[in-house]
Amino acid sequence: MYLSTLFSVCLLNIGHVTYGWGWFRKPSPKPPVHVTSSNLYGCYVDQWSRTLNGGMTKSNSMTVSKCLDRCKRENKKYYGLEVGVECFCGNYLTKSHKKSTSDCKMACKGKNNEACGNHWRVLIYKNPYYSSIIVKSGYVGCYQDQWSRTLNGKKTTSSRMTVDKCRNICTNENTYYYGVENANECFCGNRLTRSVKKNDHDCLKQCRGNSRQGCGGAWRVAIYRNYNYKQTRVQTSGLVGCYKDQRDRVLTGGRTKSSSMTLSVCRSRCQRENKKYYGLEVGEECFCGNYLKHNHKRSSSECLRPCKGNKAEGCGGNWRIVIYRNYNYKSM
Repeated sequence: MYLSTLFSVCLLNIGHVTYGWGWFRKPSPKPPVHVTSSNLYGCYVDQWSRTLNGGMTKSNSMTVSKCLDRCKRENKKYYGLEVGVECFCGNYLTKSHKKSTSDCKMACKGKNNEACGNHWRVLIYKNPYYSSIIVKSGYVGCYQDQWSRTLNGKKTTSSRMTVDKCRNICTNENTYYYGVENANECFCGNRLTRSVKKNDHDCLKQCRGNSRQGCGGAWRVAIYRNYNYKQTRVQTSGLVGCYKDQRDRVLTGGRTKSSSMTLSVCRSRCQRENKKYYGLEVGEECFCGNYLKHNHKRSSSECLRPCKGNKAEGCGGNWRIVIYRNYNYKSM
């Protein structure tokens, strides 16, 4: 009887200590976790290669707004939260396995009533502050490149590359197109050797010289129409033709080179030397001669490199010489 009474008193005291005296409190109920609906894109399966591959940051005070702030600074189109503490940014989704938003309801570490994805579930939002970094003026599209190059004219690599810098380079070359690739490369050309068009999001790699401009991607060239292009023609008066040149030269009367080369500059030189023919090559070289040592004729379209002194005139090409007859030649 005594033991039974003592046992009952102990149970009463334990209950009193636990809830009456407050030594131990019942855990307060967790607030319901809700998915922020503003700018919501959806809940997606993630993987090792990442659905948003613009890099991850991790914080024990992560919230939806904190992740937005980061991706806003980086000017990324999407931001996403995962496993309560992780934030991802990106301009496109590498994979698109959409799930119910109920799969993304793990609480944010920095705000326990706000959803921040889940294990391998990323809750993705559209960044309302995003502005596209593709320069629109003259934009033709994003194209797949290859070893033989989609634009096979002059190539320039620069740690300060921008779309504007590339345009200036190709304006100097007087090409119809210019293209930027892999953040630091510029290509010029008058035609596309291949035309495999890709999604614009493949060409969003930031230019090395201006992070607010897109400079293509890996084997992706963002191509533009050059509005400064002046159509180059091979002049027909006195034209003999466009020829393949070589090391021992088609015209053997010597070479001069000028950064202001034109047909008239070359013609004047060969008239002074009283040579029967004059020819121009690679935009800046002039050759004179009384005969053609080799006779490998090519299409005039291969001799359209603009003259350095007059971009409307064709001055040959690489190992291509456009040859004219000197009407003032006097036979000795």
